[in-house]
Amino acid sequence: MHATADPPAIDEILAAVPEGEKRALAEAVLRRSMPLLARMLASAPADVLIDSLSAPTDVGTLARLLSAASGAPETVDEVDPLADAFARGAEIKRELLEEAGGGWPTAVVARHLGITRQAVDRRRQRGSLLAVEAGGGYLYPACQFTEDGVVPHLSDALKAFQIESPWSRLSVLLAGTPMLGEVRVIDALRSGQAEEAMHAVRTYGDHGAA
Repeated sequence: MHATADPPAIDEILAAVPEGEKRALAEAVLRRSMPLLARMLASAPADVLIDSLSAPTDVGTLARLLSAASGAPETVDEVDPLADAFARGAEIKRELLEEAGGGWPTAVVARHLGITRQAVDRRRQRGSLLAVEAGGGYLYPACQFTEDGVVPHLSDALKAFQIESPWSRLSVLLAGTPMLGEVRVIDALRSGQAEEAMHAVRTYGDHGAA
């Protein structure tokens, strides 16, 4: 039964992937992943499947399934001990972007700021706009923008970081600190509490907080 059902399913999944080398690589990844997914689904208790389905995103569903399967015989740990960590990381990134109000592609940022896409790229490269890598490109967290521009002092805050990871920077901007009365760093910048926000940013770098 699977022999007749699998090829159409694979073709349907790959329909959006351009023909050529990329299609061949995508098919290889899919075929390599499906046996593990099948084993996890076959061995997972019903409550694990229910918990996986309760995740708000498709990434979360897979991450929860991988996490639950971690340590089970002939599933995640024996195949790839880092798979669970990667899956958790993907879910955390998705949650960060959701908390940031979503991620804007370059074209949307350019239209919002009234500049060219090349100018947006230059601002990212100079560190005056925050962008995270996603899907082979860049997304700009929406929380850094105002109705008519960019949050005040954002560029100064980004340059004050002693960490390079854009995802870690986003995590700090979305975090509340005691000095700010648990107000998020990005919201402190937005409301004019620039010095307090800068202190939070510099403290993160000094102490290497997670």
